[in-house]
Amino acid sequence: MKIKLIVAISVLMIFASCTSQRAVDLRDEITANDEQLKNIMVSKGSAEEEKLNCLINKDFEGALGAIDKQEQQFDSLIKKTAAFSVEGVKGGDSLKVAAINYYQALKILHMADREEIAQQVITYNDDTAMVRRAQDKMLELSKQKQTLFQQVYDKDEKMQTALGRFDKENGL
Repeated sequence: MKIKLIVAISVLMIFASCTSQRAVDLRDEITANDEQLKNIMVSKGSAEEEKLNCLINKDFEGALGAIDKQEQQFDSLIKKTAAFSVEGVKGGDSLKVAAINYYQALKILHMADREEIAQQVITYNDDTAMVRRAQDKMLELSKQKQTLFQQVYDKDEKMQTALGRFDKENGL
């Protein structure tokens, strides 16, 4: 009797402690995406660093080129995430959607720099009326950017919630 009870408890513990390898793989892919995201936005030699250096040097064309590179990197990350297989993984679909939404919000935020740079170019014009309009537009764009930052924050919060739920559902 005791042996049957011990065997039954052992079998239950083994099943309870097993985690889906697909869930672990998805979690690893999301973690790898975080590293790629860091490389896009803050790493030394990133397109973001290139853009900032170009802006410091008033190389607006170079800055726009860096934004184009960054856009391609965001698109690649989003496409890669959309291709993740979540079939049979508890909470996998909601995590995938939350991650894509977060990456898209970050992309939109960073792509907003294009319009700011276009207005910055105008501020070097000799026509004071044009310069004032460009400055007014830059102020308006700054306000819009605050909204974009809030959207990124909200999407990040949703992603972290989905990640926590995913970890809990899959015993990670």
